[in-house]
Amino acid sequence: MKQMTKTFPFNNKKVKPEYIGNTNKVRIRIIDQTSLDTLLTNDSISLNNYKILDRLASDYNKSGLVGVKASSYNPRISANYDTNSDNYHILKRKVYECISLVKSAGGTSSYNVLMKMLTDKDLTRPDLEFIEKNIGEIVKPVKEYYENWSSS
Repeated sequence: MKQMTKTFPFNNKKVKPEYIGNTNKVRIRIIDQTSLDTLLTNDSISLNNYKILDRLASDYNKSGLVGVKASSYNPRISANYDTNSDNYHILKRKVYECISLVKSAGGTSSYNVLMKMLTDKDLTRPDLEFIEKNIGEIVKPVKEYYENWSSS
């Protein structure tokens, strides 16, 4: 099956046609739905860093703190969006603790850039320069937090 690689502008986003399975049917996929997607598409962050930050972005969204709900956000814990359930409160606490760890480990600039990514705000040139030079200050604490959370 022929692979489609060309992207097209559509409503201020980049879209890419792709075949559905082994059929001749085509769907259009948005490849830069969030600021994180754009960073990955522009090679500003690596795929590994994207996956780590996307996991936090997914939890940020599912915890009710808003952000952008991307189409690939599958539940990672059995949170049912019931704001009275324990899972909802656990997820919210997890997100708050992770974001706090980034702020304490990486400082205010890391925190501010992370919050822009999570809330899908436009990243300025200084933000992009900070990401280029200091992405580890954001990703490392998030990765360590999730690894510790998984092992406990």
